[in-house]
Amino acid sequence: MEDFLAWRRGEKGIPQKSALISIDDGYLSGYNVAWPILKKFGYPFTMFIYTDYVKGGPKSGGQSLSWDQLAEMRDAGVDIESHTLSHPSLSARRGKTEEQYLAWLKSEIIGSKEILEKNLGIQIKAFAYPYGVHNQTVRDVVKQAGFEAAFTVYGQRIAHGADPMVIGRYGIESTKPKVFEEAVNFTGAVEGGNAGVMPASATMVTQPMDGETVTDALSGNQSQPCHAWQCGPQERHHANQWARIGSGRL
Repeated sequence: MEDFLAWRRGEKGIPQKSALISIDDGYLSGYNVAWPILKKFGYPFTMFIYTDYVKGGPKSGGQSLSWDQLAEMRDAGVDIESHTLSHPSLSARRGKTEEQYLAWLKSEIIGSKEILEKNLGIQIKAFAYPYGVHNQTVRDVVKQAGFEAAFTVYGQRIAHGADPMVIGRYGIESTKPKVFEEAVNFTGAVEGGNAGVMPASATMVTQPMDGETVTDALSGNQSQPCHAWQCGPQERHHANQWARIGSGRL
């Protein structure tokens, strides 16, 4: 992520085929399943954390990462960034006035950034929209909060001119091998102009909340991610491996 942001600022070059790997939310499996595998291959990656889910938080549970585990990952070079306080759909006003909606957004977006910086002693520079959902007001708050880049779940290659507030990520799901193929072969659509260096950014899609759906940018279809307990027999073998890792962006 640091290299990507430095490239965006024009401070350094990166290889012609570059990719970001990210894992969302803060599941324990990011620590004890994904991290050992990524470490084995020497792949840097980002954890996008929503802070209410960290051990001891109001939404935490038996599969939550702890602050000590996040600090261990930080010390080993894992990049940690923001994914809101409570993982809501940020475009859902739910009867709020404009003033209430703006205050709520600032709490979710800025509050998460401040908690991560306080507890981990790091500067938070990147943000991931829960479910990839955003609107102009959300993007404005993210930009005003000082984030250099914000990520969706709409897969695309990223050229230097791409809008930093809507960086696309490929959602990696066991039932959609074409998405993974496009990501690793750099054959998808390009966002932000025609540039020689076009990183791909991808992820496993987070489970939509309350029956919501997320549009697949490649097919135009609306879908929910396939986890081991949702898939048919053919998909279970692959989904079992990915579901243990939790939500993330590869």
